[in-house]
Amino acid sequence: MPPQQETGAALRAGDRAAGSEGTAVSSDSAMLKRRGSHARLVTTLLVLALPYVGLAQSTSATMAAATPATTAGAPATAAAAPTQPGPTAEDEAAANNKGLQRNAAHVALFVLVVVGVLTGIGLARRGRSLPIRDIPGLMVFEEAVARATEMGRPTFFTCGGCCEIRRVQLYASMPLLRQVATLSAKLGNRLTVAVGFPETLPVHVNAVRDGYLQADAIDAFRGDDVRYFPGGQFFFAMAAMGWMLEERPATCFYFGWWEADSLMFAETGQTINAMQIAGTDELYQIPFFVAACDYTLIGEEFWAASAKVSQDPLLLGSLGAQDIFKLTLLVLIVGGVLLCFSPRFADWMDVVRKTFG
Repeated sequence: MPPQQETGAALRAGDRAAGSEGTAVSSDSAMLKRRGSHARLVTTLLVLALPYVGLAQSTSATMAAATPATTAGAPATAAAAPTQPGPTAEDEAAANNKGLQRNAAHVALFVLVVVGVLTGIGLARRGRSLPIRDIPGLMVFEEAVARATEMGRPTFFTCGGCCEIRRVQLYASMPLLRQVATLSAKLGNRLTVAVGFPETLPVHVNAVRDGYLQADAIDAFRGDDVRYFPGGQFFFAMAAMGWMLEERPATCFYFGWWEADSLMFAETGQTINAMQIAGTDELYQIPFFVAACDYTLIGEEFWAASAKVSQDPLLLGSLGAQDIFKLTLLVLIVGGVLLCFSPRFADWMDVVRKTFG
């Protein structure tokens, strides 16, 4: 074989070996990442369980501190004064038993919730998560972006002037922003994003870039369309609303943590005749969105939409487990109301009081 062919064959063999090694390294890193996420989850659950575990010790310490101390050298006049007898050993033992029973009930409930959530996440990883119903505001995403494309006007997205990096609502909004970016890239529409905090700017940029990558249109991504407006809540709102009046987007999305600027953005969208879709779990701001927007994701619909769009097993499993717990509590409440009409209800309540204090 000529030297050139031998060199080429050696290079190709080296590339294949490097590719296999890279695949092995990537699989190992993915496995380590999963193990790290599981370890962080278990650590968080253990930290949350510590207050419940220490409840019995605190109850015992409180009872011991409340017991009056007696000494052999007590003055004789104390016997003459009428005093109430202190708690006996049997009373202290009964109080400690009630504290332990109450502590056991709290720990059992906590363990039940944790096991349910972990079971839901495990089932979601195997593709057996509970179905999420169709949410009207989520179903019109494509229609809203297509409307902006037909009108030749951009699409606008913001999480508001109060959605800081510590807000969980910020991260729940990113799958929705990624979906809007994907639709905008597929339909050839320009997406503008207003950001109110410098530390959240990379989060928004990465979400928009991921959406364009998912649509195989990374060349159309424009970093200048993700703008940071400083100054705080109302300065950000004024600057972002001025940008809205300048660009006149045909569709506006408002998701995240909202406060007083919710109505300001919604009224500005009404002024420019934009189709508006909003979603938040902040109950005080939902009425403003309902009054001024075309579609509003109310309360937990916001979290369900994030899980449905992202298809993340962690979100899907947690959401399904929470729904099961809520349904169980509803059944228990209805069952308790029906039991109130039973003639033996008083006896059952006495048993419950004796058991859980």
